[in-house]
Amino acid sequence: MVSMRNDFLVKFVVKKAVVASAITYLIASQVQSLASLTVDTLVEPLFSIDLDRDGNPDLKQLEKFVVKLFGIKFPLGKLITQLIKFIVFLFFIYITLTFFMEYTNLIKI
Repeated sequence: MVSMRNDFLVKFVVKKAVVASAITYLIASQVQSLASLTVDTLVEPLFSIDLDRDGNPDLKQLEKFVVKLFGIKFPLGKLITQLIKFIVFLFFIYITLTFFMEYTNLIKI
C-alpha cells in the first residue's frame, strides 16, 4: 500500500516537473526574444548617428572595421558591435530584475 502511494507521488512530481520545465522554457524563449528586440530597438538608432555629417552613419562604419594580421582578416568591428549590444542587453536585464525585486512581490530573495 505504501509502495503504491510512493509510486503515485513520484509519478505526480515528475509529471508536474516536466510540465513546469516546458512552460518555463517557452516563457524564457519569449522573454529572450522580447529583450533582444528591445535592445535592438534602442541600440540600432545609436549606430545610425552621423556625427561628422558626411551622409554615412559613423557607428555603422564600425561594423566594417577589419584588422589584417599575417594575411588573415579579422572582422573586429562586428565583434565590437555585438559586445556593445550584449552590454546593453545585460543592462536591460539588470534593470528589469531590479524593478521586479524592488517593486513587486514576484521575486523574493
